[in-house]
Amino acid sequence: MTAASAWRARFDRHARLLTAVLFAIGLLIPLAATELGLRWYGVGHPLLYETNPVWGFRPKPNQTVRRYDGNVVHTNNLGLRANADWDSVAGNKVLFLGNSVTFGSSYVSNEDLFSERVTRGDPRWVAGNAGVNGWGVENIYGLIVTSRFHLARVYISVLIEDDFYRGLARKSSLLRETSPLLAVQAAIPTAVARIRGRAGRVDTLDTAALDRRAREAVERLAALDSAIRRSGAIHLIYLSPYLSNLNDAQPPDARLRDRLAEAGIGVARIADRPRLRSMSAAERKALFHDDVHLNKAGHLVWSAIIKPDLDSALAADSLRRAHVADR
Repeated sequence: MTAASAWRARFDRHARLLTAVLFAIGLLIPLAATELGLRWYGVGHPLLYETNPVWGFRPKPNQTVRRYDGNVVHTNNLGLRANADWDSVAGNKVLFLGNSVTFGSSYVSNEDLFSERVTRGDPRWVAGNAGVNGWGVENIYGLIVTSRFHLARVYISVLIEDDFYRGLARKSSLLRETSPLLAVQAAIPTAVARIRGRAGRVDTLDTAALDRRAREAVERLAALDSAIRRSGAIHLIYLSPYLSNLNDAQPPDARLRDRLAEAGIGVARIADRPRLRSMSAAERKALFHDDVHLNKAGHLVWSAIIKPDLDSALAADSLRRAHVADR
């Protein structure tokens, strides 16, 4: 009997078993390749989150994860996006507040965030980033005011219009509290969410609910601003535009504009800054990862807009303190 005949005879005796084995191998090879590819891309080790009834959710402390396109996300001992432990660094501190625009999502490494760039090169200052993906004004209020998370001499809130309609946002199922066994466990829910457009703007509430959310959020922002200033700290507040605000002439939210004006809160609209207004549509688009989030170039421009404001606020505060001391 030839070798081929012997193989055929063995196959005939165990045809079902061998077919199942070959079929399993055929499935495992592409699955293994997909798993390795996802891990290489940065999907296998997502940032982990903790939850709290007061402020909703935040990244857990002391994490370093390599994410999309090699970008590195690091959280320090307080769960802030900062490369150094907050308590171990001497000097004045600037704490940035906001949502995923401030946090930088996973598209920007720590060193390229506007929160890092604003104080870079000045040894007198240290920056921390308390932005969180999906946060709203209520979450920020819960952390800073209710939980007394008073850590800095300067607070810089960078918000978008949606932040005023989220209420106290709770952790999405896309944000994990424990590491997944396989990268595909993290990739599939993210892909499904993108297909369904869950990351879109808040547009599911009726008019009365939207009015109530906006009013309550503005009241919370006013209370946050007051609490920070009563502590002797500086507070700068910005509204970060959508790309559609800049390039498609989509007007600002009139409801929110009116509520902010009534409250008398000093909010600077980044869209109104001459640097952005003088850019072409293509140049503005090159600053965004999507309609909302900034890429590395966008964080650089935002930092260049914020830094002079910070310098002016510090100079004014120094004069005020000197005037008080001379009395």
